[in-house]
Amino acid sequence: MNNKSNRTLSQEDIKNLIAACDNHLKPIIILALNTGMRISGILRLEWNQVNLDRGFISLPSMRWKHTIPLTETAKELLLGLTRNPDIPFVFYNPRTGKPFHDVRQSFHSACMKAKLSNVSFHDLRRTFIYCLYIAGDCNLTALEVFGFRSRSAVERISDISSDIKAKVMAAFDKRMNAEMTA
Repeated sequence: MNNKSNRTLSQEDIKNLIAACDNHLKPIIILALNTGMRISGILRLEWNQVNLDRGFISLPSMRWKHTIPLTETAKELLLGLTRNPDIPFVFYNPRTGKPFHDVRQSFHSACMKAKLSNVSFHDLRRTFIYCLYIAGDCNLTALEVFGFRSRSAVERISDISSDIKAKVMAAFDKRMNAEMTA
């Protein structure tokens, strides 16, 4: 898989993609956009890894265990999912009770319906990072907490567009000038 592109989705792209999703895919897409999780982590996610009371997902890693804070949107999404006490997985095929192994075909179909070309599932992760940067107060160390394996991967994603630096500087300027004039 080529994860070296710099594709991010606009708010309109996201809205169109979610509207084009089948029912089983929609919550997977929303969780990806709100956590930055990889598809493998989402499809293997078990309810015992989700702590809705404290608001995080705890993912084991080969090197360490890391936690992903949940947005209110992600919490509401997970609270709204039907849980089967006999099935440990958050996302599973209701006919088989087994977790989904692959959603590439349904993701591709949703992208086609939404008229989005050259979009990979990993682009949802890039979009998450881009939105963190735009929201401000996000640095490379903070992103590493979300499970990014190397600083270079985070730096590559953070350089999505040249205007991102201008937006960060505009936010800084606004904050700095507000403090100087107060």
